[in-house]
Amino acid sequence: MSVNKPETLLVVLGCPISSRLFFESGILKGLEDRYPNRLITIATSGIIDPASYNDRFSKTRIMRYADVFNNKYLSFKNSILFHLEQFLDNKFGFYPLSIRFNLRHGFNVDRIKKGQTNYYWNYSKIGPLPDWDIAYNAMRRWYFSKYRFINPAITRFLKDEMVGGVVYSNPQMPVSHAITKAAEKLSIPVIGHIASWDHPVGKGIIYRGYSKYIVQNKNMLAALKNYHGVNPEKVTVTGWPQMDMYAVGDTSIAYKEMLNKFNLNANNPSALLAGNTEANALSEPVIFESICKWRDDSEYRNKLNIIIRPHPKDLRWKERYQGLIGIPGVYVQGDNYTETDNLVLLLKNVDCVVCTAGTVLIESVANNRPVVGVMYDQSNSRNGNTAMSNYTMRHYKEIMESGCFYFADNFTKLTDGIERSIKNPHELEKSRNEITELIVERIDGKAVERIVDTITSNVNTAPV
Repeated sequence: MSVNKPETLLVVLGCPISSRLFFESGILKGLEDRYPNRLITIATSGIIDPASYNDRFSKTRIMRYADVFNNKYLSFKNSILFHLEQFLDNKFGFYPLSIRFNLRHGFNVDRIKKGQTNYYWNYSKIGPLPDWDIAYNAMRRWYFSKYRFINPAITRFLKDEMVGGVVYSNPQMPVSHAITKAAEKLSIPVIGHIASWDHPVGKGIIYRGYSKYIVQNKNMLAALKNYHGVNPEKVTVTGWPQMDMYAVGDTSIAYKEMLNKFNLNANNPSALLAGNTEANALSEPVIFESICKWRDDSEYRNKLNIIIRPHPKDLRWKERYQGLIGIPGVYVQGDNYTETDNLVLLLKNVDCVVCTAGTVLIESVANNRPVVGVMYDQSNSRNGNTAMSNYTMRHYKEIMESGCFYFADNFTKLTDGIERSIKNPHELEKSRNEITELIVERIDGKAVERIVDTITSNVNTAPV
């Protein structure tokens, strides 16, 4: 059965970071321009507040998943089937499969522990079956089966709204299966935008049956083929959409104006201390505080600006970085979940970036910023070296081998890296350029346009 006269395009927003990417990079705005008043977005994350985006996307309907597919309207029979489905999924579904997938391929093995806050690596969710190939294959067949229960509200919504295409900002989430299977039964094309460079190699299983896949680089394409069985002909490499915002001209004047607003000396060199999440960099605030003390006890006293930018997902940043707020020559920029303008100015102009891995590392390298990578914990952790474990993930292999940033596995190497960045900013420039070409490929300001073009040409909904 197919949908007659498809009118709307449905974008399902997954994790907070991929949702932020779609909202802030221009992807949703580009789709809205092509499908005015015919674009629907459904946010699956509770962090997303549709009301905060309504003014900016006035020709898009922004809705919450729970509001659209409310289970209270299920019949008694379907309610039983739905709860049975939920029970089975918790035991044999997305997260149990994803953990087993990581173990089979050696992805993030040192992070897979009971009680991990990241469900992809929480061994407590591996399920009751033994970790055998026969069990894994049976679970996978069941999970992707077309015979599983689908909430009738999903099918009804796709029909009533005459949806002609479904796009995931991140398809690696439990809710994607039901929407995908409902769409397939209605012959609606489904496009999986793989959220980030690390997602094919450590963030769970990926369905091999989507109509089209969108990835950022050729490494991701190879990972989809080698680890997920995806046909490479279905994959389009677009470049990094978050890099488009860096394809700008001279920003030095705006950068100095920003430093003045931060009450920093615009004539001093600046170091950006870019935070990771608490789970990935537990002792980062302690390390950042040590950097500030080192500065004030060294030749850089009153001569080095320090800008601290907590991770966008760090909801406890005020508590974690409280001791650094108000220090002269230091600015803590919190509440930056939707803020990107200052990030562009920082990564185009600062003299040094200090970070514990993360996407900000490759963004900094791609903007030819000297980077110091923190690889140690400055406090005792029951989970081992949480900082170093960020660099052992598969997608960091080429970056680690490239020598494009300074390795800091102790505080002396950390401060040495900062000094070398300031005094000799071109020292690792050749390596930075080479890894940028491999991982990012190009920064031409057109990745978002390529993504929007790919979506438009692979759905049934005709643009204006």
